[in-house]
Amino acid sequence: MREAGSWCVTALKELAIAAVAGATLSCGCAMLAAPSIAIAAPLDAILQRGRLVVAVKDNLYPLGYRDRDGTLQGFEIAIAKRLAQDWLGSEQAVVLQPVSNAERLTAVASGTVDLAIANITLTQNRTRAVNFSDPYYRNGTGILTQSPRWNSLQALYRQTVAVLEPSVTLPYLKSALPKARLTGVRSYAAGQQLLEADRVRAMVGDRIVLFGLARQNPRYQFFSTQLTVQPLAIAFPKGMQYEPLRDRLNNTLRQWQREGWLDAQRQTWALP
Repeated sequence: MREAGSWCVTALKELAIAAVAGATLSCGCAMLAAPSIAIAAPLDAILQRGRLVVAVKDNLYPLGYRDRDGTLQGFEIAIAKRLAQDWLGSEQAVVLQPVSNAERLTAVASGTVDLAIANITLTQNRTRAVNFSDPYYRNGTGILTQSPRWNSLQALYRQTVAVLEPSVTLPYLKSALPKARLTGVRSYAAGQQLLEADRVRAMVGDRIVLFGLARQNPRYQFFSTQLTVQPLAIAFPKGMQYEPLRDRLNNTLRQWQREGWLDAQRQTWALP
């Protein structure tokens, strides 16, 4: 398995790209072609133009995915639509821009979108490139197996475990499973292949991703763990002109929490 230091290359590239103003977002699967000029706007300009452009995921059940008709659905899609409803009077006033993981911060930092609601963990490193709202969900680390026999860290103590690279949970996993054989994989699909071939007993990674895989494949067993707590938050551009946007986002999220809307949505989408 590669050393942990080499596993950070992808994350560092994401930050470096995000910090370059004027970078171009390229996404062939977008509902709307990626604009060639910056369109991110402060709150007053968004309200004036009557349209909110939001980067989202379209391949991550249950946060953002396409149903059988190709329509975007999911917990984060519902948040984007509700923002448009509350701020602009109609959920149709949102433009949903699907992005890959590598494009999420780029889209915000380059001004290609107003906001990104795309399974983005709030970290100190990322705050150097973009701003964040208060968290709207607490994500973490999960375990995916094909047998209830391997349903705990104790059961996996001396087993072979696939870990997505780069992984912020690696130091915690090494501490919790010092005798386990950790195998780095570059994608969840690669981890699934090892799991299906019985070359690993489990795969450890983002619990929402693993939860979605388990919901879509009845052969899998999903077990949530508390190795880490990773807050998901809404990303928006840096700059003093965006402070009113931050305040409006946070006030809206707090209002939804008081109303119980966020909790209801978490239940609707059966988030772990």
